[in-house]
Amino acid sequence: MDDPILLPGQGLNDRVAGGVRARPEPLWFPLKGICYFCTHPKLWCYVICPLVGGIVATILSLWFVFGVALEPLEQFLETYWSEFLAWLTAVLVCLVLVVILVFAVLQLLMATAMEKVFIYTMKQKGVWTGEHGVCNLKDELLWVVFSLVVNLLILPLNFIPVVGTCVYCAAAGAFVAWEYHELYFDMCGIPRRQQRSIVYSAKLEYMRFGLVAQLMQLIPVFGLFAFVTNAVGAALWAAELEGRELRPTTSKINAVSALQAAPMKIDGV
Repeated sequence: MDDPILLPGQGLNDRVAGGVRARPEPLWFPLKGICYFCTHPKLWCYVICPLVGGIVATILSLWFVFGVALEPLEQFLETYWSEFLAWLTAVLVCLVLVVILVFAVLQLLMATAMEKVFIYTMKQKGVWTGEHGVCNLKDELLWVVFSLVVNLLILPLNFIPVVGTCVYCAAAGAFVAWEYHELYFDMCGIPRRQQRSIVYSAKLEYMRFGLVAQLMQLIPVFGLFAFVTNAVGAALWAAELEGRELRPTTSKINAVSALQAAPMKIDGV
């Protein structure tokens, strides 16, 4: 049985006079991540090599998916919808398929780079003073498999024109946002089974972050950079939670163990 969860905004130091501390709006953090990445050149060096691999993967995926799937899918949809609506839906579905394929490749290519980007941003925001181990290849492979399964299961949502793609991006994006914040949860000493409970309890926040993040990743070519800028945005979101003393925690993590797991400057380290 999972330990009781103290939600962000309901935890150890989360109360203020007059009620709960204001929650940051996650919807804007993917966009803030773009601005932060562009104004911090040191972040660029972390992602040059993985992005080259990502560009190759994107070109091959675009060529294969649009060359093989677009026309048959459009012809199939034209039997039910108008020509324009069938074309638009077919293009959106193909873009989603490209994103799924590229995401799987980038997840492996950029695992270490995205971890470094996340930690660098947290340090620059002044809320993290520790180090973090190199990402685990087994964990990354599990995330790739998990993400592929989830994305394929909810892929049919894209057959609902426009609205279905937005719903898909929000649903799939919640898992993407969780993955981006897994490092933050690790910093806070929260194991994965308890992470699941926290993400579920704050699912609307993770869906809002994920909706914008996923829509950005659907943009050809720019979507490659969005994988990185979204990681920066997730770090900015985590830093904002720390700054407002809204760190997610569980009832069985006391102050000493939390400090050992996450040497944040807010803790006085």
